[in-house]
Amino acid sequence: MNKYIERGPFVNNTDKWRSGNGWRWSDVVWGYVLDGQFQSYEEIANAPIQGGNFGNSQLFPGDFKYKDVNGDGVIDGNDMQPIFYNGTPKMHYGLTLNAGYKGFDFNMLWQGAANYTIRFREVYAEVFAFGLNTPAYFFDRWHQEDPYDPNSAWVPGKWPATRFVTNAGTNYLESEVWRKDASYLRLKSIQLGYTLPHRLVQNMKIENVRFYFTAHNLLTIADSFVKPFDPEKIEGAYNAGFSYPLTKSFNLGINVNF
Repeated sequence: MNKYIERGPFVNNTDKWRSGNGWRWSDVVWGYVLDGQFQSYEEIANAPIQGGNFGNSQLFPGDFKYKDVNGDGVIDGNDMQPIFYNGTPKMHYGLTLNAGYKGFDFNMLWQGAANYTIRFREVYAEVFAFGLNTPAYFFDRWHQEDPYDPNSAWVPGKWPATRFVTNAGTNYLESEVWRKDASYLRLKSIQLGYTLPHRLVQNMKIENVRFYFTAHNLLTIADSFVKPFDPEKIEGAYNAGFSYPLTKSFNLGINVNF
C-alpha cells in the first residue's frame, strides 16, 4: 500500500477517485463494468457513447457494452472502477499426502494460488490477431444469417461479430471479458510405488527393488476459460499466446539398490 505520495491538488472529486494513490493498494487493476451485449442497432443508437471520436458507429449487435457509472452519457476513463487484482498471486497454498502399507507407498501433491488475474491478449483474445488464424472458440459468435445481405437477421452467440481488431470498436476494453480470475487448484503430482519383500531379492545381493508409477498435472480446478491454458503462468508475453499449454506426463520406473 502507498500510504502517502507527494503531489499537487486534485482538480475535483473524480480526479481524486481516479488518480489518487495515497492509502491505495498497488495491486489493483482498473477496468470497465461489463453490462452485457447489445441486442440490436436500436439499442446501440440509444446507448451512451462508448467509442470516443467514432461514437457508436463501429458497434454491431453482440458487441460488449459497459456501464455508464457516472451517468454522463459517455463511457470513458471516468467510468473505470478498481475491480481486479493484478497478475501477482496474493495467496499460495499446497497439500502433500503420504501413505504406506505392506510395501505399497503413495504420495500426492496439490498446489495452487489465488487472488490474482490474467489478462488475455492477442492470439488468445483478438479475432484474427496479426491477420492470421484465430482460436476455435470464436466460432460461437454473433453473425448474420446471410453474410451477403446487410439486412438479414442477427444470430446470437457468445462472442461479438468477427472482424479485425482495428474495426472492433470497444470490444477489447479492460473488463471481465478478457481479464479473468486465475485462482486455481492443481493436482501437481501423484505417485504409487511397491517395494518387493526383502526375502525375495536378498539371495541376489540386492537391498531392495521398488516399482513406481508417477503422473503430473492430472487435474486443474480453475475458471472455465482459463483452465485450457495455464493459470500458473504470470502476466507477460505468455498471455499473448506465445507458449504451449500445460501438458500431462506419465512415468513408469524401477529403483534397484544393491
